[in-house]
Amino acid sequence: MRIALFGSGHMGKSLAKKLVDYDYVEELVVIDKDNKALDYVRNIVNSDKLSLENMDVNNIEALSRILSRVDLAIAAIPPSLNALNIVKICIDTGCNYLDLGLGDYPLLEILKNEDLFRNSGISVFPCYGLAPGITNIIAKHLAHRLDIVDEIKIRDGSMVHSKRYELIFTYSPSVFLADFSAKPVIYENKTFKRKQPLSLEEDYEFPPPVGKLKVYLISHEETLTLPRYLGKDIKYLDFKLALTRETYQTIKVILKLGLLRDDPIEVDGVMVSPKSVLLSLLPKPVNFSNIEGHEMLLVEVKGIKGGKRIKNIGYVYLSHKEAYQKYNETATAYLTTLLPLIIIEMLNKGEINQTGLILPEMLDCETLLQKLIQRGMPYYEKEEQI
Repeated sequence: MRIALFGSGHMGKSLAKKLVDYDYVEELVVIDKDNKALDYVRNIVNSDKLSLENMDVNNIEALSRILSRVDLAIAAIPPSLNALNIVKICIDTGCNYLDLGLGDYPLLEILKNEDLFRNSGISVFPCYGLAPGITNIIAKHLAHRLDIVDEIKIRDGSMVHSKRYELIFTYSPSVFLADFSAKPVIYENKTFKRKQPLSLEEDYEFPPPVGKLKVYLISHEETLTLPRYLGKDIKYLDFKLALTRETYQTIKVILKLGLLRDDPIEVDGVMVSPKSVLLSLLPKPVNFSNIEGHEMLLVEVKGIKGGKRIKNIGYVYLSHKEAYQKYNETATAYLTTLLPLIIIEMLNKGEINQTGLILPEMLDCETLLQKLIQRGMPYYEKEEQI
């Protein structure tokens, strides 16, 4: 298998290190517009399978040249409508496509073109990271244990701390901030509704050792796909993220000042994007070596089973300290790369042979969940009558 990997940030680096170790991966091309990021990959991935390309995804000619000679394109880049260029060229060249998450509006474009992908002859795998991705699989697993599903709540209780940085992220700051740039979607009474970012604040009790945290509504892909492809009717669905009070207040200031705007403004005679300035000031997770905190992704499904009101909870928990000790990377990188690696392996073995749009919840969630657990994903679940 020949693979083109777009993005050499924290997740791209983690994927590259693992992919070159697979015998069936004949060639890995890592593509990024940032030469420094590519140099970093070159320094840590020592393999003659690896080649590097410095280019932008808007360079259609270069995209076509690369994708015409590989079997699979993986997008590990920040959400942007420009990322859809990769999907378009994949259709033209007959290359399969997978990403770790697209963001709200690019994903809607994908969903609108489901018929196009069905007739393309390629497999298109959007949203195969931790969240979205593993969260979709857990949601389907829990929902299909109920006769009637009333509501699904996805809660991200991940936290990260550092003595060195005031504001840090374990994945791309651009991806993190993009979740606050769009009005989040909730699904209620068979209707998709847009709300304000950071609204519907609540105190949510996560399982030990995390405990009670304040969570806020943010834009996330699961709310767009699960109501469509879960295979069960849902009355309500939302996604909320836990934030410390300090981080919440910082993001509110960023939003009020318009620092997430992409459109350029003039500063001392130079046109600059406020968002690009902000991102240049934030620390890059690829440079972290020792941080504290954890990943906690939880799915809560309420409904009826055998005439009784039931609440099912499934969650993934891994501390960064344990992840460093076992895998020499953050818990975020380890967990986010688990599902794409499993999908790539299943493709190679011919265990996935359908074409068209294939979201995580459209596959056999029981098989995928077992494969994830066998690979070391720390998964826990409980059922209680309510």
